Amino acid sequence: EEVYNTEKLQAIKKTTMGVLDRLLDEKAPPNVVVTAIIFLVLILPTVLIGVLCGTLLETLSGWSFSVATTESQWQVFNWHPLLMTFAYSTMFGCAALSFKRLPISHNAAKYVHFGCQSVAVLCSILAIVAVHQFKIASANAELYIMHAWVGYVTFILFLLQYLLGAMSFLIPPPYPSVAWRRAFHPVHVALGCLLLVFTTTSIVSGIVDRMWIWELYGDPEQSVFAAAYMVSAAAGLATMVACLTVLSHHVGKKGGYQKMH
Repeated sequence: EEVYNTEKLQAIKKTTMGVLDRLLDEKAPPNVVVTAIIFLVLILPTVLIGVLCGTLLETLSGWSFSVATTESQWQVFNWHPLLMTFAYSTMFGCAALSFKRLPISHNAAKYVHFGCQSVAVLCSILAIVAVHQFKIASANAELYIMHAWVGYVTFILFLLQYLLGAMSFLIPPPYPSVAWRRAFHPVHVALGCLLLVFTTTSIVSGIVDRMWIWELYGDPEQSVFAAAYMVSAAAGLATMVACLTVLSHHVGKKGGYQKMH
């Protein structure tokens, strides 16, 4: 009887510890205020670039937005930084945090993630079309600055990551297999973090390139000139902060592939 009681106590202890372990391992729901602030951080770079291209540059040199190069090729070019920042900083960041900050199921977050990435891919394609239109209209050379090389490499890797992720995690098993999904998941996350660094580098190098052009051809006597510089610098810093914010949710964090139910 004593042995029976001991085994019973051990069984109760084991069951209790198992419940406690599950409770301790369960992720707490994200704080709504913190989540809202984080997503505002991701939106800020796009807002600053929009203010820069749509307001300050229009005052500074007549640059604004247009879909035709008849008046100014720069008005077409301005879609490039706006769309790329929205794609790579805002939408890519939202996609990366969909599993971490949204109070929804894993499967729902998967489709939010894919939707955000799809918007990012579409915007990046339109941004490349805009810069090509600008190159044609201005008879400008291709791939003569570091930003262009970094940008194209980033775009190609981003597109490959998007396609591999869609094929690996959206197509129902058995093809690809659950084993493949489990093996590829950490690689997908690691590549995503690396790509975030690439996209941030691309955006910041583009901002620096534009500032260099203003330095050569702009008029420092205009009062808006200093404001354009300050907003450009703020946009670059905001992009880096957004990148670090997203990386802080992934680097060194435990996680793994969860089977679709």
